[in-house]
Amino acid sequence: MIKSQMDRQLGVLKELDELIARSDAEGQTGTASAEDVDHLRSYVADMRRACNVAITLETALTPPKAEKKAEPAAEEKPTKRKSRAKKVEPKTEALPADVPIPETVEAEDNDLSFLD
Repeated sequence: MIKSQMDRQLGVLKELDELIARSDAEGQTGTASAEDVDHLRSYVADMRRACNVAITLETALTPPKAEKKAEPAAEEKPTKRKSRAKKVEPKTEALPADVPIPETVEAEDNDLSFLD
């Protein structure tokens, strides 16, 4: 992460170097004094050095990718199996013996006594 940021910073420092070189070639510094331009040169040099050191430190402190992958493999927990849902058999509803069975519709249809 730091490396990418330092690489961007190095790009900016390169642009500053080009600006200073162009200013030297054209001999124009605007309102900036020669002392200010020298200060900018030393700043660019110091920052370039600092960026390179930061990249080196991050590289030294970052474990190699092979090591990173090896560590989690040793600490991996076995995957848990999911239990399957039990099959539910449809229950046949049995009526208790003491409850009378209601007359069915067929019994009512067979009653033809009203015709007499």
